[in-house]
Amino acid sequence: MRTPFQAPPFVRAWYLSYGSQCTPVIVRGPREGNELAGLWLLSHDSARGELMHAGAHQAEYQVWLALPGSEVSFLDAAWNALRRSDLPFATLRLKYLPSAASVETLAQARSIARCMSVRRHVRPLAV
Repeated sequence: MRTPFQAPPFVRAWYLSYGSQCTPVIVRGPREGNELAGLWLLSHDSARGELMHAGAHQAEYQVWLALPGSEVSFLDAAWNALRRSDLPFATLRLKYLPSAASVETLAQARSIARCMSVRRHVRPLAV
């Protein structure tokens, strides 16, 4: 599921605005045929030792992009690549995921499920 917080204009503007504080971290999944299998737009704050979604607190919904059917394998490979990287980080915090299916997808990625914790927030609905 794509949100406005992954749209190129938002991400480019955010990376440019926070370039002095954060380093862009772009995780790409392998190509399947002519298509990119997955994309996760992140950022690393070396002063805090944190990995975060591009947009940090200004991007309400934070999620990855992946071709249908390749979400779990992409997340597993992405997390393993991030853990093997030279980036010193202790946490990757995602503020809100756009749907419960995203939490379930994360939990299916074994490398992530071992170290993830989830807090659910009920959204009030005004009718």
